Amino acid sequence: MAIIRNRNYNLNQLIYILLAFILIGCSIRKNSAENSTEQNRLENNELSHSESQQFRRLFHDANSYLITEDYERAFTKFNEAITIHPECAACYYQLSGLYDFQGRTSLAISSAKKASQLSPKNRWYLLQLAYLNQRSGIHEEAVKSFKQLVKLSPQSAEYYFPLAESQLYLGRKKEALQSFEQAETIIGKTPELTLQKHRLYLELGQSDKAIQELENLIEKNPNDVAVWGILAELYEEIGQIDKALETYEKILEIDPQNGLVHLSLYDYFRYHGNSKRAKEELRIAISSEDVPIDSKLQVMLRLFNESEGNFEKRKEAYDYLDIMSAVDSLDAKAHTVYGDFLYRDGRAKDALKKYRKAIQIDPDHFTIWNQIMLIEFEMQAFEDMLVDSKKALEIYPTQPEFYFFNGLANIQLKKYEEAINSFSQGKELVIDNDKLLSEFHQNLGQANHELDRNEDSDNHFELALTYDPTNVMVMNNYSYYLSLRKAKLDRAAELSKRTNELMPGTSAYMDTYGWVLFQQENFQEAELWLKKAMVADGYKDGTILEHYGDVLFKLQKIEEAVEYWEKAKNSGISSEQIDKKITDRQYYE
Repeated sequence: MAIIRNRNYNLNQLIYILLAFILIGCSIRKNSAENSTEQNRLENNELSHSESQQFRRLFHDANSYLITEDYERAFTKFNEAITIHPECAACYYQLSGLYDFQGRTSLAISSAKKASQLSPKNRWYLLQLAYLNQRSGIHEEAVKSFKQLVKLSPQSAEYYFPLAESQLYLGRKKEALQSFEQAETIIGKTPELTLQKHRLYLELGQSDKAIQELENLIEKNPNDVAVWGILAELYEEIGQIDKALETYEKILEIDPQNGLVHLSLYDYFRYHGNSKRAKEELRIAISSEDVPIDSKLQVMLRLFNESEGNFEKRKEAYDYLDIMSAVDSLDAKAHTVYGDFLYRDGRAKDALKKYRKAIQIDPDHFTIWNQIMLIEFEMQAFEDMLVDSKKALEIYPTQPEFYFFNGLANIQLKKYEEAINSFSQGKELVIDNDKLLSEFHQNLGQANHELDRNEDSDNHFELALTYDPTNVMVMNNYSYYLSLRKAKLDRAAELSKRTNELMPGTSAYMDTYGWVLFQQENFQEAELWLKKAMVADGYKDGTILEHYGDVLFKLQKIEEAVEYWEKAKNSGISSEQIDKKITDRQYYE
């Protein structure tokens, strides 16, 4: 269900609010109180006059250093004081605080425990021990200390709250409930306490008492829609549907424009099968500025899944998207989710506009920039991709993905030096992603190939395969480029054969292997692979048809060779040699 309430009561918040006054008072009073107590203990201890004088000086110096925040010297002086007066509870207490400050929790706990043992009725020592144990997750010990505090000060409500917290951590819900009730007898009913009790009653399966707690709160605050909302959800949870609806309607009487209530009613009617009323309530909720954008997005995510292949749901979703992008026009999320719907439905150009709008509102969105460039790549909008990748790099100068997009755009625009620069920078930023590193080196290989830097090109292709030995695109392109140069043909054959093992039946890969075999002058085998490539492609690819004609010529099948060269030309191929081959009935490289 949607959250109607506009406030959240949290046990920890409640505890710390109530304890704030105590801790402030403690910090003001504790030094004087400890000094007085320690004076009494000192008088009862069998110390010589000189030892007493030395202890007083050390204790005084330690506290002085503590006040001036010279904690290292304070630590030293308190330890020296203990060597003279081992029963100095105040020393152990202060050492506990210093250990805690240093992050040495176990020593802080043992020191606080020693202080409490030496002075078992000192509330500050017990409180220190209790909180250290609680913070360390030692709740059994924390409960013991808080119970001692309650025993020492039964009318101090502030101890019952942390006691209840540790009891809850230990799963002692009934005991925690009793602690809250004892606090309530001291401070009276408060909204925070009532809601804590309400939740505990629910967890204990006592829904009638949980309802009663909420009704008591409503009686005192009849216009508090947050509590009414909790009550409505509780009625739904326990199956009292009619009462839930009555409660929701009551909230609307109090606050007719409460968008969160309408969102809850949407959930209510959708769950109970009243789709018409659910749509009405959702339209109001989506139109409301009171409903947080994230709550709206949760609904749109559900509709995203439900509208897949469902025309009516899709139409409904776009209606809500129009409303949301108008009402929440200054929130990038509203435009982003609209773009997600459009992209899913094949409207990439419209989606791009929405994503651009989102970026204008909030440029610091990595995933949106990423999506923008993916769409630009799909649309072959390489000039835009180049511009946007530069903008993204201004925001994310250490993200390798945007160097990659920048490099891709430059390659497509035949700006090979710029591409090499981008890919070279970007690959240095890749961390724990071998596949991405492989892609970087693949494109560096491609860019260097275009510049006829064959050695650099080969090195990068080999590195790409080191990072991803199954990258079939690298294997195919690399082997094809080697075959064109008639270089390292054994390596080319090895890679191309492996490509076809990994991706059998792919015409382009079979063509490459056939052409490598052709360059190795293995014409019989080449003819078999090139024929497979033609069949897989449906006799449409001009390059494959021309290659097949070439191998037929080498096999002395001149008439058939010319026939396939003509088919290649008719397919639209623009090979410089194709006309000459046909006219002269001769193979030319």
